[in-house]
Amino acid sequence: MGCTLRKPNIDQEKILGDLEESLGFSDHTSEELDLHLRKFSTNNRLNQSQLIDFLNTLKLVAWNNRKQIIAFYDKFQVEPGKYLLKPLLVMVIMMGNSPSHIKAKLIFEAYDTENSKRFSISTLQEILDLMLSISLDKLPALSEIKFYSVEIIKRYILVLNENRITAKNHMLKLLLPFDRAVNDYIYKDQFIINCYKEEPASILLTPEGLRTFIYTLNKSAGQCQAIIPK
Repeated sequence: MGCTLRKPNIDQEKILGDLEESLGFSDHTSEELDLHLRKFSTNNRLNQSQLIDFLNTLKLVAWNNRKQIIAFYDKFQVEPGKYLLKPLLVMVIMMGNSPSHIKAKLIFEAYDTENSKRFSISTLQEILDLMLSISLDKLPALSEIKFYSVEIIKRYILVLNENRITAKNHMLKLLLPFDRAVNDYIYKDQFIINCYKEEPASILLTPEGLRTFIYTLNKSAGQCQAIIPK
């Protein structure tokens, strides 16, 4: 039996939605964001100059909030002024204005660097950890950077984080191949199908959808049990 999705407090998601809107990604398709971010990267990394060139090219930074936006991207630094490409790619893909099957294709391709059209279950877990971090850690930090509804968002994210592990395990169940005994890989076509065929899988590839999914996994929801991968 699946999970019946329940909407979280609309005010909390409205606040987060407004903050995320300030990044400007929703004005562009995921394909466009993916293409331009890759174009400005070198060896799967970006320096701050390359990041700013990407933001300016797509008009993602207004001069009146430039300092705040750069402070947000600093959350993705692996060392001062250096960023890995994959985490930024997954974020912009999730937040771009494209349907879920396109987002699934682009996320898969971000990790299928050898074009083998498959990746391991451990890679899938890495992707899910990143999606959770983007939706529950990185993007909500905009409230502190912009000094906007900080305590409301902190309390909301605290509630969601109670179900973070359960959510990841349930996401694995939705996205893994049916026959684990035969196949320890997930293939591109199957991943794309699994990501858009029906709710709740079809909502996982946006931050709002992922948070809504997690919100349903409260302790009293007996139909949403943790699925621990073998």
